[in-house]
Amino acid sequence: MPLRTALYPLFCAVLIAWSGMTVAQQPKAASKGAPAQQAPAQKQATLYYDRYQASQRLRLRRDTCMRDEDMMAQYCVKKCQEGYLIVGGPEELPRQCRSEKPLPAGELPKPFRTQPAIQPVPPPTGKAVPGA
Repeated sequence: MPLRTALYPLFCAVLIAWSGMTVAQQPKAASKGAPAQQAPAQKQATLYYDRYQASQRLRLRRDTCMRDEDMMAQYCVKKCQEGYLIVGGPEELPRQCRSEKPLPAGELPKPFRTQPAIQPVPPPTGKAVPGA
């Protein structure tokens, strides 16, 4: 018995099941006698939030992240400022933060901004400078 003949009943069963699922997912049409009941379109105010991209720096082999940074892969990424939440996943790069409270009504958001990167100041070595 050829393979095509053996698989033909299985193929027909799958096709019938698939077509039944697509018919079940179709919205039911309203009956002709009943008037269409639609909710009036309510104008909803769009909420806008202040957003920014947190700064990140490449972490070197012996370098550690500061207290206000999280270690993600080979980067040290700043945590969101107070009053801001992480948008997307906590391990997603680049980290984006948005404000907890929406902007006042009528105020549009500013262009997407990046947080300025501030490099940590290395501690003084305590060595005397020659010639001084």
